[in-house]
Amino acid sequence: MALLPALKIKEAVGGVIKLTDVPADGATALIPVPDNNFPRENVSVLIELKEYLLKLGESADGYYRVKVPKSTLLDHVGPNKQFKYIIWHDATGDLSDSINYEILRS
Repeated sequence: MALLPALKIKEAVGGVIKLTDVPADGATALIPVPDNNFPRENVSVLIELKEYLLKLGESADGYYRVKVPKSTLLDHVGPNKQFKYIIWHDATGDLSDSINYEILRS
C-alpha cells in the first residue's frame, strides 16, 4: 500500500519550527484527508518514532487540523527531526511518508 502524503506544520517556516512562534495550545499539524472512506477518530503523530496519540478534528480544505502540544515539541528540540503520522480506522492504520523539521527554542 502506498504511503499517505506527509503532514505539514502550519507554524514552520523554511523547514524550521520556532517554539516562540507556536501558540500556547500547540502547533497545528495539517494532515491531508485520505481518499478512502474509512471512519477515523484518532491519529498518531510520530516524532523521531516516538508516538503521540491525538484526536482528529473536523476536516476543512482537504486537511485535518491536529494540535501538537508545545511541550511535545520541546521534548524534540534539535535539527532534522522526522515527523510521520498514522491515521487509525478500526484496528488498522495507514502510515504517512515522512518530513523533517528543525525545532528551535527561539
